[in-house]
Amino acid sequence: MSTTLTPEQANAAAEVLEHLTSTGDRSHTAVMTDAARMVLKAQIGRYARVANAVRLVSQILLPPLPGDEVVDGAPVFETFDDALAWYRDNADGIYEVLLQARLYEVDEDSCRVVRGLEQVMAFVHDVDRRVILADLALASARRWCDEHAQAQALLNRGGGYKVAGQPAKAVVDYREAARLFARLDDAVGSNAALSRLAVAHAAARQLDEADDILGQVLVRCGEGAVEAALAGLAYVNRSWVAAQRGQWDKAIEGGLVGLNKLQGCDADPQWLRDAHLELVNAYIGAGDIDHASQHLAALKASIVNGPENVPQRIATALVDGELLLAQAHEHDALCAFQRALALQFAGPAPYNAADALDGAGKAHSRLGELDQAVEHHAAALSLRLRAGEPFATARTRYHLARAKNASGAADEATQLREQALLDLRGIVDPAADDLRSELELLTP
Repeated sequence: MSTTLTPEQANAAAEVLEHLTSTGDRSHTAVMTDAARMVLKAQIGRYARVANAVRLVSQILLPPLPGDEVVDGAPVFETFDDALAWYRDNADGIYEVLLQARLYEVDEDSCRVVRGLEQVMAFVHDVDRRVILADLALASARRWCDEHAQAQALLNRGGGYKVAGQPAKAVVDYREAARLFARLDDAVGSNAALSRLAVAHAAARQLDEADDILGQVLVRCGEGAVEAALAGLAYVNRSWVAAQRGQWDKAIEGGLVGLNKLQGCDADPQWLRDAHLELVNAYIGAGDIDHASQHLAALKASIVNGPENVPQRIATALVDGELLLAQAHEHDALCAFQRALALQFAGPAPYNAADALDGAGKAHSRLGELDQAVEHHAAALSLRLRAGEPFATARTRYHLARAKNASGAADEATQLREQALLDLRGIVDPAADDLRSELELLTP
């Protein structure tokens, strides 16, 4: 069988390449011929089959949809690292092809491409691109009236919003995904959507809502590996909620139960790392440095041996810095927070950048480097104000007020203190009460 292209086929392929490499305004793109549209559709189909192969080595707690098992002609990935490397090499091409597919209405497989690539996109942490691709997947699913695919696209987009520091948008997407899964009578999908919805509520510091939904997830989880993993993650997330409230004993209890459940079902290492992260935070809050150090050591060992998960590497550097501060190792703590900042700016998108800036500011303050402390806390405050979460904003105002006060700017410190107390109005939990007490003690 000849593999030589006919002139018509070659021209169609060349036309697609021209569209993909054009740097002009897409709104003025010329009409694509039918032959070229066929080539573009074939390219989308190939990416869909490779995405299916990527999914086989990914940990996505959602059942595959019809067609997700087709991997004809796709590379065989032995490990998730292999799939991650393939995505890094092809991310730009996938992005351009999916944009063109939407423009020329050959996007039937776009939702499958994005669905299969969810975990690799999360690891790379290119948030803007992830949200755009999830938008394209959602449009594809709606065009083809596929509610299951719509729900999964909403979960993917919600994940992009959450790590981008926009939890309110994530709540909207996750809630709609949960509604769709419930209407489809998909118990696994409903549990996954509710689990993510709880995390988004917690990220927005809507802690009662997060607790209520996590309770629902635990009640709904039955037998099986997927359900066991969801239950383990629910306990880990309850640990996070308790830590935000300053309930350290409860946070430790939830984290340990979650870690035990995840280990018992041979869960993916990334979820075990999440459990260790929460336990490091909880033990630091409780003043138990030894146990915090043990979980940090386990976390670091797993990170070294795991794939390049940008958000988890940043989170690990942050808890490392907090533990070093608790041990009064200010220079080492500053290095850890600077490592977190370097990871922020080396990648395509920041992750918890305000936490890294505040951490560096605290280390500079303890070292007596007050100008640098003020600079870092002020930068963190600008990010907090943009996100609009009152408790985190109040906490950063407190750190900035302390640095200002120590540097002799008493009037500015007083103003920051009063603003922080206003931020805390209506927030009633141990963490907020402790912060109010610290603010009351802050005097010129």
